[in-house]
Amino acid sequence: MNSVHESFIPTGDATIALQPIFDLQTNGEVGFFEATLRVTKTPDPIFHVRLLSLAEELGFIHHIDLHVLALTVDTLRRNPGMKASFNVSQRSILEDGSS
Repeated sequence: MNSVHESFIPTGDATIALQPIFDLQTNGEVGFFEATLRVTKTPDPIFHVRLLSLAEELGFIHHIDLHVLALTVDTLRRNPGMKASFNVSQRSILEDGSS
């Protein structure tokens, strides 16, 4: 993937965490997983929160959204029975993402 975020986060350092979302209508079974960005190899456990805030402010959040999408799709390809979602920035939705 060739995007702005790779200039300051090596590809192997950005990953996703999969949070189970439980379905109360099926006795609490896992309905799907929510994929959320995590940045490894940093002493700051909430670096991803700071990164997302900065990306929103500076206008390159769509690059990160696309990277999280790619990681999520790759995970789903390797686990065909899995269902997953991920959050997309409102800015990515409202803008065309061409910058």
